[in-house]
This record gives sequence, C-alpha cells and structure tokens, in this order.
Amino acid sequence: MKTTKTFLLGCAIALFGLGAASCSDDDKEPQATVTKAKYTITIELQADELAIFDLTAKYTDFAGNIQTEPVTTKKWEKTFECEEFPSKNFSLKIVRTLKSGVELTKEMYNFGYTYTDEINYFLSDSAAPVLLERTNRDDKMDMEKDAIADYLKLDDYVISFTFNLTEEKNHVVKIGTTPNI
Repeated sequence: MKTTKTFLLGCAIALFGLGAASCSDDDKEPQATVTKAKYTITIELQADELAIFDLTAKYTDFAGNIQTEPVTTKKWEKTFECEEFPSKNFSLKIVRTLKSGVELTKEMYNFGYTYTDEINYFLSDSAAPVLLERTNRDDKMDMEKDAIADYLKLDDYVISFTFNLTEEKNHVVKIGTTPNI
C-alpha cells in the first residue's frame, strides 16, 4: 500500500511538472513594439521678434539631414518622424539676425516666445499614438532698445536629443537635454 501511495504521489508530482512546463513563455502573445515616434514643436513668437529680426530654424532631423528654413510667421510649427532606433541626434536652433535697414524707434520692445513640444510614439498593435511627453513654456520679456545687441548674442531655442527604445522595444526613451527651452 505504501508503495502505491508513493507511486501515485510521484505521478502527481510529474503531472504537475508537465503542467507547469506547458505554461512557458512560448504561450504568451507577442508584445507590441514601437514602430515610430513623432516630435512636434511649436514656437509662437512675439511680434517685435518678427519685426526686428530675420529668424532662421537650423535643425538636424532624426535621419541626420541638416536643414535650414526661414521663420516668417508668428507661429512656427514642425513635426519630425523617427522610424529607426536609436535615432541620429536631433537638434534645433533658431538663429536671429538684425534685419537690414530696421530702425529701432521704440524705447521698449517685447521679445520672447511661447514654446510647446509633444512626443508621441506608435505601437505595432495600434494606430493610436501614445503620449510620451508634452512641454509648455512661456519666456517673454520687455527689453530696452539699448539691450538688443546683447539679446542677439543669446543662444535661444536650442534643443538636442536622441530617441532610443527600452530593451523590450515597447517604449520610447528620450536621451538628451533641452538646455535653453
């Protein structure tokens, strides 16, 4: 009788082991992975910035392409897509130069901007974007006309970062800083 109980206990342990083995990771559904990321930046400038300065956006996109384009409207917005991870380093700088022939007729000028950026990424199992990060900032100032030459020397609107993925490739990681935004 003792041998039969031991035999049955051994069979039960063996069956339990087979049951546990059948619940391996192989039965899990595939995990969604990141297919792309989008970075959208919006800069709304004060009217005096556009009246006095020529503004140029200089940027390197996620593919490593260097671009320049004039900023001629109060609201400048651009969306950049990233489909390879890690991405190349993205960077953006808005460069100011005093417009030729401009006369500084006011004692005070209003400079600065409202800045908004948003990072979304897309997973292989959904068309809906996942919000990674949204930033809003106002940086506006009144300035005497005698200080405009110093204002031109500032590095403003400077952004630099890279996108990578987590080890599981299911989440975007932003690496880098936005020191002057």
